Amino acid sequence: MKGSLLPVCLMLICLSVVPTVYADVIDPDEKEVQTSYQIINLDSYPDYVFLLYGYPFYHDIVVLNSSQFSFYKFSTLSVYAVEKSNFNEDELRQLNETQLQDYFANSTKVIRSDLELEGSYGTVNVANPLSEVLIELEITSLNHTHLEIKKKRIIYTYEGGGVKSADYQDQNTTPQPGPVPSGTDMIWYFGLPLIALAAILIVLLRRRSK
Repeated sequence: MKGSLLPVCLMLICLSVVPTVYADVIDPDEKEVQTSYQIINLDSYPDYVFLLYGYPFYHDIVVLNSSQFSFYKFSTLSVYAVEKSNFNEDELRQLNETQLQDYFANSTKVIRSDLELEGSYGTVNVANPLSEVLIELEITSLNHTHLEIKKKRIIYTYEGGGVKSADYQDQNTTPQPGPVPSGTDMIWYFGLPLIALAAILIVLLRRRSK
C-alpha cells in the first residue's frame, strides 16, 4: 500500500512545482523589464519609519529609505508607516510569519496605505530597447491613522542611455512612453552639447594664443 502511494505523492509534488517554474519562463522573443520604485518625499517625514510588506514574503519586512527599491517580479507589496516612537525593528524581526501578518493587519501602531505595488512592469519584445522602468511615488497625506501614497511619474530608460518620462494622470493607468528614441535622436541629444562645448573651447584657445 505504501509503495503504491509513492508515485502519487511524487506526481502531486511535480504538479505543485511546475506552475511556478513555468511562470518564470519567458518567451524567447520577449524580455523582462526591471521595475524599481522610489518615494521621492520620504525624507519629509522624519518621525516615521516606512516598511515594505506583502505577498509572498509574509515572513519578512523591508525598511525603506529615500533610495530606489525593487523586489521579486511576482510579488504584490504595500508600503506601511509606523511612528518611530512605536517602532522596534529587532522585536519585529523576531515575529514569525503568522505574527507578522497579524501585526500588519491589526496593530494600531501600523498606518496602512491602499496602494499595491507590483514587482514587474512586464515583458516586451527583445527588439524593444526599453531596459528599465522607475516609478516615482509621493506621499500625499500622512497622519496617525491614514497614509496616502500616489504614483507621480514613470521614467523609462532605454539601452544606450535614452530616457523618457510621463506623469500619472490616472492612478490605474500607466502612462505610455510614446515613440522609442532612435539612434539618431540619441546622437542629437548627446552630440549637440558636445559640439557646442568643443566650439567654445576652440574659441577660448584661439583667444589665448593671440
